Amino acid sequence: MSHSFPLIRAGVLMPFLRWMQENGRPVEPRLRAVDLAGFPWDSPDRAVPLASVLAFGRDLQRREGPDIGCRVVVSTHSLMQLATLGQMMLSMATPRDAIGFCCVAMSRHCTHERTAMVQMPGCVVITDEISVRMDPETRHLVHQYVAALMKVVFDSVGHCGESLQRAELTPHPEHGLDHLTRWLGPNLKATGTRRLRLVVSDTVMDRPIAPQLQYREPVVPPDIWTTIRGDGSFSATAKVVIEGMLDDGLPTVERLAAASGGSLRTLQRRLAEEGRSFAGILDEVRRERALRNLSEGTLAISEIGAQLGYSGASSFTRAVRRWTEEPPRRLYRKPSDRPTKPAISG
Repeated sequence: MSHSFPLIRAGVLMPFLRWMQENGRPVEPRLRAVDLAGFPWDSPDRAVPLASVLAFGRDLQRREGPDIGCRVVVSTHSLMQLATLGQMMLSMATPRDAIGFCCVAMSRHCTHERTAMVQMPGCVVITDEISVRMDPETRHLVHQYVAALMKVVFDSVGHCGESLQRAELTPHPEHGLDHLTRWLGPNLKATGTRRLRLVVSDTVMDRPIAPQLQYREPVVPPDIWTTIRGDGSFSATAKVVIEGMLDDGLPTVERLAAASGGSLRTLQRRLAEEGRSFAGILDEVRRERALRNLSEGTLAISEIGAQLGYSGASSFTRAVRRWTEEPPRRLYRKPSDRPTKPAISG
């Protein structure tokens, strides 16, 4: 049976990181503690390990209080910080359109999250579930955060009264649900399942989103905003994580196992089931990046080798020869060596 490495788009952390920066909290040490020191600030649509994101949120909740998942969601701007997913949702005409888009697009946002919407008499039932093992404290954070983001959409229509008829979510093991009523309204119910459940009236779902709150810029999904599972294999999704780890030191099989949320033994078994190994995938990632960087010529050959974790020029040269039967200098192409387009006269 094939398993995907749990991944989610980095934009899911942006409301938390913005809140921390605005409130003078240290960001980089907290990211480093969950092996996200190479966080793609300039690319919130890039995939990062879901286990690392959950660990980051759990740590912040313990430091800042059990309602932090609601406190970081302050407006439609928080939803837009999710990058393509949030911007596309807020470009829709109504909450029904926005949540409907979310249901379809979730496979592009997270490997293990599913959102569904079911029509009932006079209302819509929305469910959201992340199918990875979580303790109740972490699931409480996830449920309130997703509910708060969706409530931003419901509130954007200017409906008088509570926009949520009912919200069923995992209670905090110590604080329950009462601390969330100021954010999500009074109609909260504890659930014994791992599924968030929201009930919203048709009146709210079908009113137009206020024009001033809609995202008016054209949204062009980047090339990386494809189905996040790739070909559905564990090794393909693990490769994404290894590529990200190269931006922050040398990837190791221990780091990859921690990012998977499982054990080293489980990681190795799942790779072996697909005829792959950590060493083989790392070599593949290094080869692709090395050949790309050599062809671009924006870094010195020595810098390319060092960034890929090779101890010296000779070891990098041996690797390139093994891949291509050519030394790096034969493949290196400075920008000045490239042909320039002829000037257009006239």
